[in-house]
Amino acid sequence: DMLSHNSTLTELNVSWCGLTPQSCVSIFKALKHNSSLKKLYISSAKFDQAASEALADMLSHNSTLTELNVSWCGLTPQSYVSMFIALKHNSSLKKLDISDTT
Repeated sequence: DMLSHNSTLTELNVSWCGLTPQSCVSIFKALKHNSSLKKLYISSAKFDQAASEALADMLSHNSTLTELNVSWCGLTPQSYVSMFIALKHNSSLKKLDISDTT
């Protein structure tokens, strides 16, 4: 809940913190309507289908995020499809790192 209402945090780096899929879902849900965060680094988090769907939902609604790093998160082909469909509705994201996601 803190992330969804925070208006000062502009960068969040939780890479290599051992985040579970449920942790990722919680973060993405909170950032869905966040209006201050510009950069999110979440490398090496464990994604499952629910986390991938929450990421896509966040990307289709969030209008302030400009940089996202989801490298080493184990994204599946379906995750990519969902993410890229969501990006059709996102005009703020300028940099996306999906390297080494297998």
